[in-house]
Amino acid sequence: MLEQYNPGRTLKNLISAFKAIHKKHPTYRLAIVGKTGWLFGDVFEYVLEQKLEENIVFTGYVSNSQLAALYKNAECFIFPSFYEALVCRCLRQCAIAVR
Repeated sequence: MLEQYNPGRTLKNLISAFKAIHKKHPTYRLAIVGKTGWLFGDVFEYVLEQKLEENIVFTGYVSNSQLAALYKNAECFIFPSFYEALVCRCLRQCAIAVR
């Protein structure tokens, strides 16, 4: 996740989906990238409730070069939002990945 968290970004759904994937692929880890914002305490609590604290990493803010490295080393890119346009995020990811 990039930028600041808000409830429109459905991280609890992402975490639930990751839990199901993690059962079949226990070596997978989830990196949630970006500043934590308002109501983020609920997300931390949910990770603990799901017993995924060893498998989910909250990076906080990262520089552009760190972000590029994360994109290049990721198996996939997920933008968990029901309300925001995905096109800009995908274009940004593609631009960074080809540098």
